[in-house]
Amino acid sequence: HAMDSLAQARDWMLLLGQKSAEERVATFLLRMAERQADTGCAKRAHESVANGTTIDVPITRAQIAAYLGLTIETVSRRLTALRDAKLIALQSSRSITLLDVPALQRTAGRLMDADCG
Repeated sequence: HAMDSLAQARDWMLLLGQKSAEERVATFLLRMAERQADTGCAKRAHESVANGTTIDVPITRAQIAAYLGLTIETVSRRLTALRDAKLIALQSSRSITLLDVPALQRTAGRLMDADCG
């Protein structure tokens, strides 16, 4: 658990310090999907995030913006750009469907290849 916590802290520092706004939003969406699919093993959670996965976002865009260190306008523009690129579908302000997970992972700037253990 300590190693997982350290890895999450490292990822968070990278997210806030080095990633672009689009990478941050894509990473946020993937993390939300992983949390909803989490079975206690990172590899299985990554594998169960597939095209067509719909995630419920329990916070507002303003809260997403604060969490990611962005403005609400930037979050809205990046979500629109991801929608226009056909990576996501905005079902409502709180429901998003991931249409192209591999492309979203590339946009996030990472490959989801973590393993258990």
